[in-house]
Amino acid sequence: MYATQETLTYIPNTILASIFTNDDTNQFNLIERDNNGKIFLDFPPTLFKHALEQIRRWKNRANRSADQQIKPPSWNVKKEFDEMLASLGLGKYRQ
Repeated sequence: MYATQETLTYIPNTILASIFTNDDTNQFNLIERDNNGKIFLDFPPTLFKHALEQIRRWKNRANRSADQQIKPPSWNVKKEFDEMLASLGLGKYRQ
């Protein structure tokens, strides 16, 4: 899965945005990298991709509205999706 830095940092003060900070302490302890420097996030790929696509659309439309909500792909996975959002620092954007 690929995403631009602009998309990952679109919502500040989140795990995604922290990937690109120069803070060596890795304060969130969720950012893992392989030997090639590629990032590993331990979330279900389909759920993460769904959230990332919504953030990408907001970025592309320059939508910084306070009423944004990241909606789960289905209600069957809402709890797991909400837990992922909370882990990424995106809890306030849950539906």
